[in-house]
Amino acid sequence: MLFDWNFRRRARRAIRELRIVPRQVLLSIARLNVVTPSLRGSLYRMLDLAVSKDSTIQGGLYVVGTHLTIGRGTTINYQCTIDCRAEVRIGARCGIAFGVSLITASHEWDDPQRRAGAETYAPIRIGDGVWIGSNAVVLPGVSIGDGCVIGAGAVVTKDCEPNGFYAGVPARLVRQLPVSKSEVGDE
Repeated sequence: MLFDWNFRRRARRAIRELRIVPRQVLLSIARLNVVTPSLRGSLYRMLDLAVSKDSTIQGGLYVVGTHLTIGRGTTINYQCTIDCRAEVRIGARCGIAFGVSLITASHEWDDPQRRAGAETYAPIRIGDGVWIGSNAVVLPGVSIGDGCVIGAGAVVTKDCEPNGFYAGVPARLVRQLPVSKSEVGDE
């Protein structure tokens, strides 16, 4: 029989999968380097991502998920990855350098027979005025306080207090940063 119950089940699954095609097409277009940053922001807003109109997003941003908020005046450089299957909130006036990865997904690893068990998700929050250096990785459940600097290549596994410089694998506090312009002149 040509139209058995398996055919109907496969047809329903195909229709469900086709519903995501327009979203994937728009995300693919937004990644292109020929698209201007303002048009790219508009495409992301069309996909219900909360991207501020005066933020700048360069080409090659790979986005997975729908829970993304980008604040005013934030710049995201080329070839970054944002896994926003859990909430990712990036504050105002942030600088996200080339190749940064913000990852909200992990796996349960209690089973010795399968260490990459069920997926788990945890939000990432990045405060205002934060600078994250090239190729840094921010892992699930991390909050980065206002005014922090994350060094290039750092792997951030724990929360970062405001106005600190964090570097290394795993990222650790290197030093506290000045919180006013008068402190900068005192050094």
